[in-house]
Amino acid sequence: MRSMRMFVCWILMPVFMLAAAAHADFTVTGRFMYQDLELDLSGFTGVRPNRPIRLADVLILDDASNVVLAQGATNLNGDYSIAVSDNQIRTISVVVVANSSNTAGLYQAVMVMTSSTNNGTTPHAFEGGLYANHSPAQNIDMGTAVAQYRAGGEPFNIYDTMLDCADFLEVVNGARPGLAIKTIVNFNINRTDDFAYYRSNAGPGGGVFLGPDYGYDDTIILHELGHYIERNFGDFDDNPGGTHYIGDSAQDPRLSWGEGWPTFWGSHVRLWRGDLHPNIYVNSVGDSTPNRISFSYDLEVRTGEGASSENAVQSALWDMTDGPDTPDFTPGVDDEPGYEVMRTFDETWLVTSLLMATLSEPQTFEDFFDMWNTNITNPQTEILRELFYKNQNIQYFPDSFEIDNTLAQAVKLSFAQVGGGAATHHTHYPEGDEDWVVFEAFSSVNYAINTSTMRDGADTYLSVHDASGVELANNDNIGTPQSGNNNAFELLRSSLEYQPAQNGPVYIRCRRSPFNRNAKFGHYNLIVSAAQVGPEAPNLQISSASIVVTAPKGESRTRSFVITNTGTVDTLVYILEEQQRDFAVVDFPWLTASPQAGRLSPGAADTIVVLLESEQASAGQNIARLEIQSNDPNNAVRPVAVVLNVTQATEVTDEPVNLLPARFALGQSYPNPFVLANGAAAQTGARITYEIPAQTRGSVPVVLRIYDVLGREVRTLTNEIKQAGSFVALWDGRDTYGALVGNGVYLYKITAADFSAVRKLIVVR
Repeated sequence: MRSMRMFVCWILMPVFMLAAAAHADFTVTGRFMYQDLELDLSGFTGVRPNRPIRLADVLILDDASNVVLAQGATNLNGDYSIAVSDNQIRTISVVVVANSSNTAGLYQAVMVMTSSTNNGTTPHAFEGGLYANHSPAQNIDMGTAVAQYRAGGEPFNIYDTMLDCADFLEVVNGARPGLAIKTIVNFNINRTDDFAYYRSNAGPGGGVFLGPDYGYDDTIILHELGHYIERNFGDFDDNPGGTHYIGDSAQDPRLSWGEGWPTFWGSHVRLWRGDLHPNIYVNSVGDSTPNRISFSYDLEVRTGEGASSENAVQSALWDMTDGPDTPDFTPGVDDEPGYEVMRTFDETWLVTSLLMATLSEPQTFEDFFDMWNTNITNPQTEILRELFYKNQNIQYFPDSFEIDNTLAQAVKLSFAQVGGGAATHHTHYPEGDEDWVVFEAFSSVNYAINTSTMRDGADTYLSVHDASGVELANNDNIGTPQSGNNNAFELLRSSLEYQPAQNGPVYIRCRRSPFNRNAKFGHYNLIVSAAQVGPEAPNLQISSASIVVTAPKGESRTRSFVITNTGTVDTLVYILEEQQRDFAVVDFPWLTASPQAGRLSPGAADTIVVLLESEQASAGQNIARLEIQSNDPNNAVRPVAVVLNVTQATEVTDEPVNLLPARFALGQSYPNPFVLANGAAAQTGARITYEIPAQTRGSVPVVLRIYDVLGREVRTLTNEIKQAGSFVALWDGRDTYGALVGNGVYLYKITAADFSAVRKLIVVR
């Protein structure tokens, strides 16, 4: 009669032998299934459906000798029916093997890792039951055997996922893979590292190697199988390989494409097979307990990293092909309102598998975009360009300074962009683009010229030129990324210092490094600042950093402050600009300052007269920012806060002009929480107040920055020299690139002289 023993995952050893000729016939039937674990964005859900083990080898064995009496395969429902010829009474056992040798046109296996470097030679197997003392003339129904979680289920979930990958390839490419692919899984080797990778030399089609925690991580399994697809079906992968991490944003662009596309592939396999939320990527910790994960993310919301990030690449591809019918977290809604892009996976497959394979240059996301625009009917180029910029900060467009490709077309930098250290943002687009800028330099100043925030595969080459175009200095990279370090491409930025021999224009040329052909485009920031300033240079000093006046409606008040050039040789050039607290330029009807511009020789001074007319102002408090911009290399931007309090009283007393704080202080932002609604700030912004005390005796360098909770810089609000006074900085909820930030807690930190303070603010969208 039939008997059962505990089902375990055991190894199919090569001692199996085929039985000799027999004299009686019987049939063994049954069904094999495995226990699956369903995933969502929070990890395993606790739902464990049983699924059929499809198209896997089934062996009928003599249990005592492991001799194979007959073999076949399960069907798509996990059922098997195998005829056996035998003439002995014996105990019969049945095993299912994670191998496809008995299924025509299918070439896959899940192998046992028997050493830390082993490619795997033996497939995983699971015993489905025993039938003791079987008579050769009697048919056997083994019933249903289920490989459970941590008791044989993992290899067959991997095997089933491999089959989904093969079947989806047949849909898009016309046939299942003809090259054998195997997955080698470590369940018993003393190797504690958490590994998942594809190796092309592990067999005819390569091999996927998985650590013990990945048996049910379908998104990880499909990602690694995606490497097999891109390498063997079009060879559109020049991935240099090596260690890389989710969230890297300065990757080799060959790697970001080579890693981003497989995740996109896996998402479409899951979409095709009907998974709920195919847009998620989940890395569990191997524990089926709900809500326990290493990390997870939604492809819909990975933003702002550029094409040198694998996350941005996979999200950009997903945004091209999803739509209202996608079963994501917003079914029935196009997740890109205003960007109606619903392209098919087949179109992306045409570009990758057929067209990119013809390229001799390294293959990256920019090559995909170029091939798409050249070969696809109605490619929606401009919409995609805007969508990639909005969601992934991929900047495949000319920057706002164009045309600036020659010395004659050089863009003049403002005072703030030289002495103020304000960055200018540039793209190297299209291929071969150059960026030229010019500024008036002083021989008494040693200038630091740097590129930074390298994205989309940027690799800059800086050079300094005189007015005739002669090169005076250059720098390619500050370092060389080491092999295997795939988030070190900030080392491809450029940095140099230059001190001119005489006053006059200095031209800066920034082009793509001629020594790096791994990409064609890129975007970056250019920063020119004073590294060292001699006493000869212009030095702007102001007598007051704030003006506070109270006046009844209908009356005017006049105040003044003095601008002095304390430099010893060079002329100070300045202009005045009226601004709101958010630095927007505004012509306030109640404020008039004169003169609006001037030139001061060493030791000279101008008195700035400020007329405040309450009749033109609103009742209550009116606030303006009077910004003095100059060619002072250290103090290119100096603000004067102007406050006019308008009352209805008949007699008032002016508040003192110089009510200066007694100590350093950083106030709590207001409002808090700070609400962003409908893609914009719901109010004028989060106001952050800070104070510089009177005892500082002159100017103080002040830096005020926003950070996320991981300590990553989000935005610099202030980075300039301040006099004593009370100040307000306004944050509109956007990062350095102008993108609105997400929900959560943020930190803002001020550093001024020896003072430093940090506070929290909350953003709600």
